[in-house]
Amino acid sequence: MKRALLALIIAGGVFAMSGCGSGDIADASQGDGTSKNHDGNGGDQEGSRDKPYAPSDVVHLENWDVSLAKTDTDATKDLESDGFNEIKAGSVAIQVRVSVTYTGKKSDDPGMDVVLEFVSSKGNTFDDSSGDGCLPEKSLQDIGNMYPKAKGEGDECVQMPKDAVKGGVWKISSLLGDKTAFVAMA
Repeated sequence: MKRALLALIIAGGVFAMSGCGSGDIADASQGDGTSKNHDGNGGDQEGSRDKPYAPSDVVHLENWDVSLAKTDTDATKDLESDGFNEIKAGSVAIQVRVSVTYTGKKSDDPGMDVVLEFVSSKGNTFDDSSGDGCLPEKSLQDIGNMYPKAKGEGDECVQMPKDAVKGGVWKISSLLGDKTAFVAMA
């Protein structure tokens, strides 16, 4: 009986967390401030996996404005040269500069709330929580707590099989938010 109850509690927690960050497509704006607003999560909408935003577009999450630079699709040598990163044989490390602005009312830490995952063209996801991460010189986790209108930058990187890079996109979400957006590498 206790095992059945424990299994039910665990399954309920997994079910509840499975919806986090997988709701509506987040709005975005171009560098000139032109808005790109969306309602829903349709595959043909800009910001979806099939039609990702451009790296320079600013994605508007619940408490964050986030933009990505062009992705370095082979940052392996740079990352291994620091002595902290060991990229697996047959894998490559990719890295992207992430710019964040806190738009909330209190304070928050982008390293704890902004979630960045790489989704390959085959649909496989790679991120630092799945053991595929690497340690950039300055990451979002190094920024610390931010207050309204504060800005920061950090690099995020992930390693994956070499054949997983082509055609992939970045998925940006907030840990406790309902909005997601997909952003192209270049």
